[in-house]
Amino acid sequence: MSYSNVSKSTKRRRFLEDVETINFIVENQQSQVSPQPSSITSRHTESNLTIDVQNNVSSINIDSNFSMCDTTFIEPKYPLPSNDFLNNNHNIFINVTSSDSEDHQRSTNNLNKIADDSNGSILPLSSKWAVDHNITLTALSSLLKVLRVHDCFKYFPVDARTVLKTNNNSQRNTHTIVPVQPGFYYHFGIANGLKFDYNLMGILSEKIKLVIGIDGLPLTKSSFSMFWPILGYARYSSKPRVFLIGLYWGREKPHSSKLYLKNLVDELKDLSENGMVSDFGKKFVTVDTFCCDVPAKSFILYTKAHNGYYSCLRCTVEGERVNNTMSFLGSNFPKRTHMDFLNRIDDEHHIGETVSILTEIPQINMIDNFSMDYMHLVCLGIVKKLISLWLGIFKKAPVQVRLQSRDVNIISNRLLYVKSSIPCDFSRKPRRLN
Repeated sequence: MSYSNVSKSTKRRRFLEDVETINFIVENQQSQVSPQPSSITSRHTESNLTIDVQNNVSSINIDSNFSMCDTTFIEPKYPLPSNDFLNNNHNIFINVTSSDSEDHQRSTNNLNKIADDSNGSILPLSSKWAVDHNITLTALSSLLKVLRVHDCFKYFPVDARTVLKTNNNSQRNTHTIVPVQPGFYYHFGIANGLKFDYNLMGILSEKIKLVIGIDGLPLTKSSFSMFWPILGYARYSSKPRVFLIGLYWGREKPHSSKLYLKNLVDELKDLSENGMVSDFGKKFVTVDTFCCDVPAKSFILYTKAHNGYYSCLRCTVEGERVNNTMSFLGSNFPKRTHMDFLNRIDDEHHIGETVSILTEIPQINMIDNFSMDYMHLVCLGIVKKLISLWLGIFKKAPVQVRLQSRDVNIISNRLLYVKSSIPCDFSRKPRRLN
């Protein structure tokens, strides 16, 4: 870009930077400087600047006309050059002795070193601080401009998006919204979510174990609109940071789990083979666990639902119906294995003609890498049945295990007493047993 095409604000900034350089050189001279007085006004002003340094150390001569668009400046320590300094015909001649030149070069190198160290250490920490405390882009940009006033941070960017790395066109245009019947799906990406997880500093290993959760989420009660998000977090000792991997929207769940999970499987294959480059080195990603409830697990694995006779995911037990409820009696049955799942040994356990697309993920075990659904199996399964027996809701419940009405009222009153102290993180508040 030619100098004549530079905007006025850029010219003004460059001019002020040159003035700071002149002041810095003069202040570091060992001789006494005697500047000539001068003044800058809001309109066209003609000024002559002559700085004579004793002992013939240096001389600066600037003859120019200066114009600053209706802006009044406070008179600086030394007279400022005029407007021709911003044009192509300005000339600055600086003659410095060798010893003073070495001092100036050493001081400049020190400033540059401080600036480089600040960029290498403070900017990543500033980015982490902004993410952890939900600092807005406007506030972070304002902070960066304040820090740039100091010489140590004058090389800092002025925009928060540069620090947070949220304006990368190559990353933003990597994925698009794709149709997945009967709705749409957008893949945010595993690598994008892990790059902003600064807790990865505590992981010394090159391998990151990923925990993935899949479930349906109704949006409103008045319509069938729903989300099917794919969430994930890296398993480590500190507090996990959950991020969004992909999101499906539609008026019913996806018809095909293969199309729904295709982007997830493709990225996991790439991250497992080629890895990802992060601020903490190259990392390889493997799947540690899939967390799903029983209906979602049946959907993504192409297996029988929870009310099927061969729906157990751990063993080959055949279910029996007891009081219109599917029950799995006994415990001594052959366990399912990963190879049995791939070869469809127990064909009654599978749905359709093919296996799940998740089998293409490297190093995955289709039996051990899927956790049991504690909420539905224990809390809403066994515990709910026990409470029904204690309250006598079942018609054939034994009398000796039933609770008296007085005891039921005491428990209900205590549940209602703690209702006001339940935090908002729990959407379902305690209520009476009866």
